[in-house]
This record gives sequence, C-alpha cells and structure tokens, in this order.
Amino acid sequence: MQVTEKQIKDWKTQYGKVFLLTADEEEVCDQDIYIRKPTRPMFDRFQSTLMKKDKTGEATKQLLFDVLLFPEKEVLQQLFDERPGLVTAIGNQLMEIVGTTVNFTVKAL
Repeated sequence: MQVTEKQIKDWKTQYGKVFLLTADEEEVCDQDIYIRKPTRPMFDRFQSTLMKKDKTGEATKQLLFDVLLFPEKEVLQQLFDERPGLVTAIGNQLMEIVGTTVNFTVKAL
C-alpha cells in the first residue's frame, strides 16, 4: 500500500500534525514511516514507563506504536527485529517533535 495525498489530508483532519520519517541511509531502512504527534496522555504513559528500571526501549517502542499511522505495526516490528537500534533512532526524532530536545538558557534574576 502506498500513502496517498488524500490519506495524508484525512490524517491531518483527524490528528492535526502528521510527520514523515525517512532514513538518511536507505540501505539501513527504506521504509517511509508516517506518525502523528503524541497526545498528552500518550506522552504521560511514555514517561511513566520510562521511570521503570530497564524500560527505556519498551517505553519508546510503545510510544512509536501509539503514534504510528503507516506502515502496519507488524512491518515496523519486523524492522526493529532486524535492526534494534532503529527504535532509538526513530525515538530520537519523536522526542524532537514533542519538544524534549529544546535547549533553554537559565538566567538568574
């Protein structure tokens, strides 16, 4: 299945912002991945799971599956099985979308 402009428009109507993730290195991952911005409850669940010992990968993968629009979850899971580091790489992009990578300057007043 290919994602059509109509499908993207429908997703935007339903979810607001939609993002396309493509790997810079196609030989590593040639699958286009469409996601939506996580809701606050999704991100809260992510942070709650993240606080549990040794659950970073699981938390990131669950958040990715929560926001995944295309491809099917099973296709993405197969990519993760073949290259487990993709969870972290895609998760880093997701963290940028939700704002966790923004730097602030602190100034004492």
